[in-house]
Amino acid sequence: MAQKASIGVPTAGDWFHYPAADTLATKTLAARADASWVVTGVTFGYDQAVAATQKFILASPAGSSHLEVPVRGAGLQTLLFDPPLRFPPGAAVNIQLAAGGAGIQGAVGFTGAYIE
Repeated sequence: MAQKASIGVPTAGDWFHYPAADTLATKTLAARADASWVVTGVTFGYDQAVAATQKFILASPAGSSHLEVPVRGAGLQTLLFDPPLRFPPGAAVNIQLAAGGAGIQGAVGFTGAYIE
């Protein structure tokens, strides 16, 4: 059986996004034709409560939503997946949190992911 070559994984700084206030927070693990992403955890949240309920979305492949979580309060939330979420070879994995409103900063990130 042939072994796969070593595949590089993003550095820790590439796993999180803290955009300017009132901006969509999004992070994508780029598609790999030769491997599958396996996600073990994500984190998301706002620095203060938002006026209207917004959504955190985990999507893949081809933009279909696998998970949508309503978000309204302040602070980070973390979701751990046991068993981990395994995506098909060649699929990118995207997480996003809607803009929170004037003066509100959102953040998203992968707390654990690997490729196999």
